[in-house]
Amino acid sequence: MDDRQLERLIFTQRPVPGPAFDLRISRQAQRLAGETQVMKKKISVLAIVVATVLSLALCGAVAELLGINLFELFGREDQRLAQLAPKAALNEVSPITMNDPKLGAGAAGINSAYYDGQSLVVAYAIRNGRYLEEFTPTQEQLAGMEQNNNPLAIALTNPETDDLIRQWNEATAAGKPFGFAEYTISPSDHTRTPEGLDLPPDSTSQLPGEDGQVFTVREYVSPLPEEARDLDVLHIEIGLFQTTHYHYFDGQQAYSRFERVDLEPMKATVWRTDAHIRRFEGQGSFAGVPFTVTVTASAAAAQVSLKAGDGVFPALPEDAWYAVHLRDGKLAEFRSLDGTSGGKDTLVFNFHGTGQAPDKLELQLRVDAEDGAELERPLKEPVFVTLTKKE
Repeated sequence: MDDRQLERLIFTQRPVPGPAFDLRISRQAQRLAGETQVMKKKISVLAIVVATVLSLALCGAVAELLGINLFELFGREDQRLAQLAPKAALNEVSPITMNDPKLGAGAAGINSAYYDGQSLVVAYAIRNGRYLEEFTPTQEQLAGMEQNNNPLAIALTNPETDDLIRQWNEATAAGKPFGFAEYTISPSDHTRTPEGLDLPPDSTSQLPGEDGQVFTVREYVSPLPEEARDLDVLHIEIGLFQTTHYHYFDGQQAYSRFERVDLEPMKATVWRTDAHIRRFEGQGSFAGVPFTVTVTASAAAAQVSLKAGDGVFPALPEDAWYAVHLRDGKLAEFRSLDGTSGGKDTLVFNFHGTGQAPDKLELQLRVDAEDGAELERPLKEPVFVTLTKKE
């Protein structure tokens, strides 16, 4: 078999990738060709190209899945994540590959992660993680399903791919028989270290991608549990499992069955970035209550603690809450994540960072309320505090 026949065989047998894949192949081949001439190896450029094509084609799904820093992707709409992206690249990734009769060839893996010793943000991707098909059970299958007394409508996750769910909602409303099965690859809600420490999640954001990909950024409560703080390296894993959920409606009664199989977890080794952790202090008085302020802030997150010097912060009615507004010396606002009703001597507030560790901080403490809420006059006066950075 000559080089031209080998080339034709390889390219007819390979999976069909997108144009970006072929562009990477071309560039890699050109680079390798140049190296070959310099090294004067007795090996054809085509053989190198063939080896490159084979290795990349076999890992095509994984390459496409993990080939982009997801912080950059989410950063198109979130400047904070865009600024964290350069420090979120992982030295190594350990993707999980799957080949299911229903889902087809899939992959899952932690793509990028930011860890500064106090805060953790993780991005992962799942490819070909969901598939729906019509389902009518046999009598034996129906006997193994559970009855649902109230076949409530199911929310559409993606209107472009959830036509069977739409049909289910219409059938159950009209009293017509219908059934479908949903196959998914899903991540666990838990993120753990090898020592068994469970890292508490705070929030998640998702974006759909091409070819059945779903990208996720998962934020964690900051600061992290003490055992996970200020480490040189943080080893994490997120459980992964395959589920099948069967739904059937016979025109009167709804039935369901749920099956789950645990898969290998997604794992990552996250080195601590050299990002700065800044600490600030200050003092103020609100509604006659003096208080001290301590703030721990990084590019990713901030936590504000207000400690009453004498007594407690006044309790508020149900339709009112204490709010802290925090901004840096460039007037960039930290995004607040919570509020509190008071009635205690310490108030704690959490924030998403601005993407940069602050050098200056200004704080405003005030009470926010629903329209029509009645507040005593002292509670209506906000307090401003300029904080001092501690070396």
